[in-house]
Order: sequence, then C-alpha cells, then structure tokens
Amino acid sequence: MQNIKEGDAVIFRGRSIANWLIRFITRGEVDHVAYALNNTYIIETNWGPGVTVTPISKYLSKRRKIWVGTIKGATQEDIKETTAWMQKQVGEKYDRIQILTMFFHRLTGTHDKKTLLDPKSIDVCSTLLGVGWRKRGFVFKENVAISNLSPQDIFDSPIVNVRKCEILSPTTKHLFSTRA
Repeated sequence: MQNIKEGDAVIFRGRSIANWLIRFITRGEVDHVAYALNNTYIIETNWGPGVTVTPISKYLSKRRKIWVGTIKGATQEDIKETTAWMQKQVGEKYDRIQILTMFFHRLTGTHDKKTLLDPKSIDVCSTLLGVGWRKRGFVFKENVAISNLSPQDIFDSPIVNVRKCEILSPTTKHLFSTRA
C-alpha cells in the first residue's frame, strides 16, 4: 500500500446494503472514511466496536473502491499531533443516537446548519476525522457542524487532495483505480 501514508484520509465505497443506505442518505458516492496510521493500518469507527485500529487489508477482501486523500497544508507536526489524538480515541464507543439524529437531519435537509456539535461524541467515521483535524485548524466543510459531516463531505472537501490510488487486492486480484 505504498500510496497510503500517515495522516491520509482513506475513503471507501462499499457494496453492502448498509453502504448503499449511507450513500443514499448522504447523497454521496462514498460511504466510509478512515485515518491512515501508515500504509498498513487505519483508525476508523464502526457500529459495533466503536473506534478501532484495523488492517486496511480487511477492506481489500471486500472489493471496495478505495480513494486516498492528503490534507492540504498539513505539516509533519499537524500529522503527528492528529495521529496522537486519533490513537487516544481507540476504544471509544459508537453513539447510535447521534448517528440516527444525523441521518434524520440529512433526510430533512437541515444538515448544513451548525447544530448537533458534540465533539465528545465520535459517532461516525467522518466525525472522527472532522474532530481530529479541527484540533489542528483544518475544516473540511464550512458552516457544517462536525457531527454532520459525511464521508462525501470529506471526499469533496477543498482541503483534501484526493489522489489516484491503485491497489491490487490479494484475494480478488481486482485493481481499484480511483479518480486522479
């Protein structure tokens, strides 16, 4: 995974019904985002276990499409501090009420308002990245509460340089080519 480095946003498009539902509700083409610890491991949030360190190879076997984005203007110090904060979040539980509230606001069109900001609640994958990078002064989407960020918001953010990432899955022999 030489295309992935510490501090990158690793952005996914899955094939399950849950992935489709996330894309439908957020009106996006992607459904999950994680923080790269290095070229082998990511920090992510999941419905059951909460914030975890996961081998990226877990996603290769599921034939997901994968994009990688570098945070524009992030220094080595920014990345080091953000990584340290991310690692402290490992073990935090998923806030199911917060995610249902976020989905409600997305469905009703009130997701662009600065509401629901609870940086103590790492409820969804995009909130994890939003809070972590906000601590270093990086904002993915103006006028949107961190708790209302979606993976698509990060994917489309002007501060994220989404680059081509070609990863050969060892189990499916499928090449994931991504937008340049």
